[in-house]
Amino acid sequence: MIVAALLAAGGCARYNTFYNAETAFEEAERAREEAIREGTDVEAASRAQRQKYMLAVEKSKKLLRNYPGHGLTDDTLFLMGKSYQRLASYRESIRRLDQLFVNFPSNEFMEEALFLQAVNYLMLGNASRSQEYLTRLETQYPESRFQSEALRASGDNAFALEDWEDAVSAYSLFLERFPEAEDWDDSSLRLAEALWELERYEEAAEVLTDVQERSTLADRVFRARLLEARCRVRTGEHERVERIVADLKNEAQIYDLLGDVTLVEAENLMAQGDIDGGLAMLESMPEDQLTRDVKPVRADLMGYAYLEKGELEEARESFQQAIGGGDLLEDIDGTRLILETVKDYLAAEGQLPDADPPRAANLRLIKANSLLFGFDRPREALDLYASVAADTAADSTVAPRALYGALLVHEQWFDQPDSAAIYRDRLQQRYPESAQAYRAREGASADLLAFLLERKEAELELARTDSSLAAEMGLAADGERRGTLGTGLRRRKVFLKRRDNIVYPPPEAALLALEERRAAEAAARAAADTTGIGDLAVPAAAAAPVSAGPAGASASPDPSPETAPVEPATGITEFDLLPEHLRPAPPETTATDTTPPEPVTSPPDSLGAAAADSAVTAEGEAPPRATEEPEKKKSRSWDL
Repeated sequence: MIVAALLAAGGCARYNTFYNAETAFEEAERAREEAIREGTDVEAASRAQRQKYMLAVEKSKKLLRNYPGHGLTDDTLFLMGKSYQRLASYRESIRRLDQLFVNFPSNEFMEEALFLQAVNYLMLGNASRSQEYLTRLETQYPESRFQSEALRASGDNAFALEDWEDAVSAYSLFLERFPEAEDWDDSSLRLAEALWELERYEEAAEVLTDVQERSTLADRVFRARLLEARCRVRTGEHERVERIVADLKNEAQIYDLLGDVTLVEAENLMAQGDIDGGLAMLESMPEDQLTRDVKPVRADLMGYAYLEKGELEEARESFQQAIGGGDLLEDIDGTRLILETVKDYLAAEGQLPDADPPRAANLRLIKANSLLFGFDRPREALDLYASVAADTAADSTVAPRALYGALLVHEQWFDQPDSAAIYRDRLQQRYPESAQAYRAREGASADLLAFLLERKEAELELARTDSSLAAEMGLAADGERRGTLGTGLRRRKVFLKRRDNIVYPPPEAALLALEERRAAEAAARAAADTTGIGDLAVPAAAAAPVSAGPAGASASPDPSPETAPVEPATGITEFDLLPEHLRPAPPETTATDTTPPEPVTSPPDSLGAAAADSAVTAEGEAPPRATEEPEKKKSRSWDL
């Protein structure tokens, strides 16, 4: 009996806790429904509502904490998820609903829970995850009472992602199936904005007209009329725009949107060709109209007006102010692009007076491109293209672009095929391998990217071939110096471009010394010719038979080379023309040493490697040479 009483007491406490949580939530929901009937914004809960929702959350937490695993766990998780969603605590709501999906995949709240989870992700800006839950809702519950909200949420998702086509489809289907749904007029306004983004101005104006006729909310009717005026500007119905603007001015101050109305009025004047009138209206706007949303749009309109008038400095300043507005601008990417174009033009114009001829040709090309593609002034652009194409200072990267630019202007802007053909022929004759010539040959079928990639690959292949050849030549030269081909590799600088070695003339002092030496030798030979043979001691080398050696080797008597003196060298080499401090020191040899000396190695940037083959001793003696003359060394790629 006692145990039963305790269980009953525990059960009563558990159900009482849940009852209190559910009661607090229902009281907050009744207040929300009343606000909806009154047309009040229900996204921000009132203070009394927040207190009730928070009470529902606290009671639910207590229930989960004190009675884990009880039979009302799924009810409690759903109650907490929905309460957090009403409090705009979307992440907490997602967490609780995820717990519900994982632990109770077949719970009775699944239909509404899927919809709430889709709303949570949408409010966090994750439109793709939101759409996943909407798709599950449509698949699992095709007849769901939440289908209208699901369709609206699908439109909102696409609108947030700026997927205007999908937004139009979702909103159109929603309004067709649920024409009297809650906030239908707000969805209609979003539909009109999506149509505006797609430049379907007539369709947008029809939707906006329906909102003005059927909606009972004054602020939404005002927004519909304002957007309709902008659509009528684009369709050229300027008189109708003037009538709409006149009516809007009376109400604009109520909504603090007088600045927005002035923007439409100025835009309508400019669309009719009155650039000065529209610009003057924008420049004279009072400060109280320049709201945060109006400033960037006004600057953008002024930038294009200044550009039309040719006042580029003022246009640059206006566009610079406009890009701070971001998505408030109709085409933020276009404004950024035109700003960069204006900057390029002004920079080129400022540098042109002091530029050398090649640089000046490139600067004129920049101006021509800006005029044609940025400012839509083909006549002025053509004049610059023609001057650059005829400029002999224009290099091979600038001239073909100028020829192609002139070709395009004649062909696509002025419809002059004969003049275009003249420039096409010049381009093919002068620069047949250029990308511009390829584009002119192939026309619309040209795959410029494939052409450039193919040409780049050919250049890389040529570079690889030259690099391999240079590496092989460097390796061979290195192997010769070390006596073993292909060993002793080390890092070196390799030039891909071959060039002849530079030959420096010998210094005058060396030439003078050479002449004096030759004169002394000639005098000695003359004296020997006039002296009797009996007066001279004949060297042993002269009395004995001599074995012929390779060119450059010392002559020695055979068979007793150990006792034969080395005959003085009388030949002159190129190293006799060098100053004393540049002559390489030969290896020391003796008269009895017939072993060829080791090859002399030296750094790649010195003269030592070449000097080892023809070095002369300080006493004028040539060092012994190998029995076989080494192969002549290859020209090294690092020699200048």
